[in-house]
Amino acid sequence: MDKIQFQALRIALGMMRSTPTIILLSESGELPLDLRSQALGTKQALKVLSYENPIGNMLIQLYARYNEAPDSWKTAPPLVEALDYAAQILEQEKWPNSVFIYTDGSKDQDGKVGVGVFSEVSELRHSGRMPDFHSICSAEVYAIYITLLKIEQYDIAKAVIFSDSSSALKKVSKTGIDAETDELTLVTRRKLINKRDVQLAWIPSHTNIYGNEEADKLANAGRLLPPTLTPKADYKTFIPKMKEFIYNKWKERFVAIGRTKGKEYCTTVQQPYRTPWFKQYKSLTKQQVTTMCRLRSNHCLSPSHLYKIRINRDNLCQCGEVADVFHLIIACPHNYNHQKILYSYFDKEIEQNPISLHDILFKFNKTEHIKQIALFLNVSNLKL
Repeated sequence: MDKIQFQALRIALGMMRSTPTIILLSESGELPLDLRSQALGTKQALKVLSYENPIGNMLIQLYARYNEAPDSWKTAPPLVEALDYAAQILEQEKWPNSVFIYTDGSKDQDGKVGVGVFSEVSELRHSGRMPDFHSICSAEVYAIYITLLKIEQYDIAKAVIFSDSSSALKKVSKTGIDAETDELTLVTRRKLINKRDVQLAWIPSHTNIYGNEEADKLANAGRLLPPTLTPKADYKTFIPKMKEFIYNKWKERFVAIGRTKGKEYCTTVQQPYRTPWFKQYKSLTKQQVTTMCRLRSNHCLSPSHLYKIRINRDNLCQCGEVADVFHLIIACPHNYNHQKILYSYFDKEIEQNPISLHDILFKFNKTEHIKQIALFLNVSNLKL
C-alpha cells in the first residue's frame, strides 16, 4: 500500500521516481499510511467507546487479551494501538410555583473543568468536577443533566433551569439525531422529555443575576475538586489531540529520515507540511505546481540529476559547468539576460541581496512569484 501511495503522489505532483518519499509526503501534506491508519483507527475507537454498545465491548475484550500476553502476537492489532492511545487519550411571574435552578460550567487555562448548580432549595445545589478533556459546552450540558437528576431525586413538581449558555440549551432542546449528537446530549434530552413540567431558559452571563453568580462560584469551586472519570466525553473531543499526536510522530520520523535522505530539503523544510504547500495557490496550473515541487525537492530533469540517476552520460551544462538547479537558475551565463529580468522583479519584493536559490524556491510565496519563476524557465527553455 505504501508503494501505491507514493506512486499516486508522484503522479499527482509530477515528481520523479528518485524523489525521496518523505519529500513526496511533505509537499502533498499527506501522512504516511501507517500513521493515517492509526489516526483513523483511533477516531473510530473513540467513537465506538463513547457509549455502551456490543462492538465497544468486543474491542475492550480484544485489548485485554492483547495486554495479557503481548509477546504472543506477531504485531499489535491496529485497533489495539488505537485503543491504547484513546485510553490516554427569569422573571418569577412567567413560571409561578416553579423552583428556579441556575446552572453553569467553567474551564480554566490548565484544562480543569467544573460544574455548578444553585437553587434556593439547598438540596439541589451541586459543585463538581468533570474529566479535564471536556469542553466548556459539555460542562454546561452536564450541569443541566445533574440538575435533572436532582429534580428527579427530590421529586420537584415544577422547575425552571436557567443557563447562560445558548449553545448548551440549543443542544439539549434540539429534536432529531445526527452525526454531531453526543451521548451526554442524548441522555440529557431523554431526562428532559420525561419532565414535562421542567422549562429551560437562557439568561445573560455576568449581569449580577444572583442565582447565576452563585452557580458560577460553585462551578469555579468544582474545578478545585479531585478529578472524576465521568461523564465520558464525546469522541470528537479527542480528535484535535489525536491529530496533533499523530502529526508529532510523523514530524519525528521526518526529521530522523531527513538526516540521510532529502537532506537539503529537510534543512529548509524542518517539519513536514500539514497540508499541501500549494493549496493556497488556486490559480496555478498543474504544470507550474509540478515544476515547483521538482525544483524544491532537487529531483528534477536537470543534467546534474539525470547524470546522478544514470540517464545522462554527463552532468554538464552547455557552458561547461555542472548543470544543477543552482547553476541553471542563478549562475549560467547563457541565461544571464533572463536572470536579470527575474532578479529585477524579485528585487522589488525584498530588500536583501543577493537573491538566493532558497529565496526563489521557498521564500517567495505569492502566486505571482511562482508564475514569474515558471515564465523564467519557459523563456530560458529549461524543461525541469
